[in-house]
Amino acid sequence: MILFSNSSGCAFIQTHQLDGETDWKLREAVPFTQKFLSEERDDEWELLKLPCAFKVMEPSEKIDYFEGSFKRKDIKYKENLFLQNTIWANCILASGTILGCLFILFDFDFSMILLLV
Repeated sequence: MILFSNSSGCAFIQTHQLDGETDWKLREAVPFTQKFLSEERDDEWELLKLPCAFKVMEPSEKIDYFEGSFKRKDIKYKENLFLQNTIWANCILASGTILGCLFILFDFDFSMILLLV
C-alpha cells in the first residue's frame, strides 16, 4: 500500500474468505510514500517522478509471508516491506480508504505484472 486516507497510514482488513480467520488484520502504507503524499503538493503525480524502486520477493504460495523493499535512487533511503504492507485480492477493507497502491499480480505462469494506481 502506498497511501491510506487517514494520517496514521493504517487500515484493517478482513481475510476470513482466504484463511478462515475472523479477526481483523492491520495493514500499513509504506511510511515514506504515506508521508510524501499526505503533504499538500501542487502536483499530485510528483511521486511518480521520483527515482524510486520497489523490490519484491519471488512468487510464493505462502499467504502469510512477504518480503520486499522500497528504495529512493537519488538519496540513500531504503525501507523494508513486510506482510503488513500488503493486501491480497478479495480482501475486505474494514476501515479506511486506499488512495494509492502498487499492484503486484501473478498470472497462472507466475510471471509478474506491476501496476501503479
